[in-house]
Amino acid sequence: MDPTEFRRLVRHGLGRAALHLQQHDPEPFLETIVESCKSNDCYDRQVNGNRTQYHWDLIEAASAHQLVFDALANEFGSTLEVPYWTVKIMERFAQVKFPGALPFLESALRRDPTSWSVISALIGVDGLGSLPRISSNLSSVEADHDNVCDAARHALYLAGEELGNQALLADVLSELPDDQQDAIEKLRTIVARYRRNRNVRNGHRDDSRRRRKDPSNIPFRDVWTSVEDQIKSSSIRSGVISTDSGYTSYREWGKHADDLQIEHAAYELSAHAPTDVARIARYAQVFAKRPYPLDPQILIDAIDTNIELGDQDYWISPEGWAVHCCLRALSNMSDSRISDMSTRLRNRSDHWRGYWTILFPPNDSGSYAELFEESMRSETDEEVIHSWGSDLCDRAGRFSTPAFARPLALLYDSNPCGVCRHDTVKLLHRIGALTDRMARECHYDSNESTREFVASIAGTPS
Repeated sequence: MDPTEFRRLVRHGLGRAALHLQQHDPEPFLETIVESCKSNDCYDRQVNGNRTQYHWDLIEAASAHQLVFDALANEFGSTLEVPYWTVKIMERFAQVKFPGALPFLESALRRDPTSWSVISALIGVDGLGSLPRISSNLSSVEADHDNVCDAARHALYLAGEELGNQALLADVLSELPDDQQDAIEKLRTIVARYRRNRNVRNGHRDDSRRRRKDPSNIPFRDVWTSVEDQIKSSSIRSGVISTDSGYTSYREWGKHADDLQIEHAAYELSAHAPTDVARIARYAQVFAKRPYPLDPQILIDAIDTNIELGDQDYWISPEGWAVHCCLRALSNMSDSRISDMSTRLRNRSDHWRGYWTILFPPNDSGSYAELFEESMRSETDEEVIHSWGSDLCDRAGRFSTPAFARPLALLYDSNPCGVCRHDTVKLLHRIGALTDRMARECHYDSNESTREFVASIAGTPS
């Protein structure tokens, strides 16, 4: 295996990387391990960001403990903030009593006493014994800032977890050492003080949220006229609208609207298509989960008019966002013209080719699987693969036929998202196509749910 392929495996979180290190000289791959631990260059940190066990498996397989520790300590030993994933790895080092790991975490707490990740790591290493240090550092922060209150509250919550969810009852507290009791009282004092200050700043306002009304009770015209002046093209992406009853989304409204309201919305959309991209985008979101009741040619014309104008990053392009919303609306319909649009998208060279799968006839599994496999073998764009993967898993879940075995195997190997790979693994097992090699790799996968799944099916036939 060359270093480039190894980097891809680590970025995607495949367990094949750890297995390779166990059987081969790790020297060519050490730089990748270090950089991954430092930057956590995974696909979408929001859902794939917790990779502590995955990184630790790589470190152990390569016997790279000292190398990784030194790299992290040199990089983040004096920075104000330490990335979450670095803190988690240092917590693991401290748990095995690696020299220098606990002092690193204590130093990080002194530099940023309000860091939730550092507070969690210290309690994870030293339990309630870390509370005196945490409370002392928080007490030293003079700034009247909500972060201090939130950090103290977080520490108290974790302390409660350490005590077995007994909510820091008085009879439990009395059994703790004096310094830990004092620390807990100090944290409580911090929370109470900052809550009082916050209430003063807010004029003693009641922070409780108003109860939302059911979006289906809001007439479409009333919703629309109340937001027309508020929505700007820069905020089209969010799909969030403000009304007197709170906040809701066009998509959510569409799910609850009755048939007459849906038809009204469709006529409103047709009145603005194909060039008023701001309104097209907003109206089309109504049909993300409901079939568009008029002629789909209206949506197709809007797509054809704007698809060449849309920026590659459709999140910031009004034309691109309008095309995206119209394509999603078409995915709820069946029509030969929509199938033709699917073919046209599949033959494009830009990112819009990622949408051909959602427009493919919903009840066609055989030719879909063949076309998907053909497309996957030449595709390298992670965003496109991720987009295709969601639709493939949806169809494979509905049909569960052997025709999906090879497309799912390709997706397992190529999808950069660990969450989606978890779904792929379950589907492969369901249709009897999860190989022994895949199962072995999954024991070291970056996704904890995937590890748990293969452990649960160990010894059972696919």
